[in-house]
Amino acid sequence: MIEKHEAEIIAQATNAYRPDWPTKQILTIIGRDLINRPYRDVAIALTIVATDPTSKTPARVKEDGPWWHAMSVTRPGVNVYQGTPRNHETCKVDGHSGWAANCPQCRADRLAGQETT
Repeated sequence: MIEKHEAEIIAQATNAYRPDWPTKQILTIIGRDLINRPYRDVAIALTIVATDPTSKTPARVKEDGPWWHAMSVTRPGVNVYQGTPRNHETCKVDGHSGWAANCPQCRADRLAGQETT
């Protein structure tokens, strides 16, 4: 969930790209339609929408477009942010909090030559 100050940062950044889009309008869209999405995802999506010359309004971000798929682009060796895992999706090793399939603490343990279970 996006905090108020985070929404304001995103709205101001988006307005910097598109001064013709009022910050208040962007904040309304975030608060009404995007509040439950991860901060990073909303920031990236609105940046893409704002820098696309075919975008007429910030409301375009509500459509299913490439801006919502930009966060899932993967490259070998790069850990991709995947939001906050649900309880059943978290690593089960004590003290770890990442995704079970991509836990950074497990990766660090493996690199250090330590066994994880």
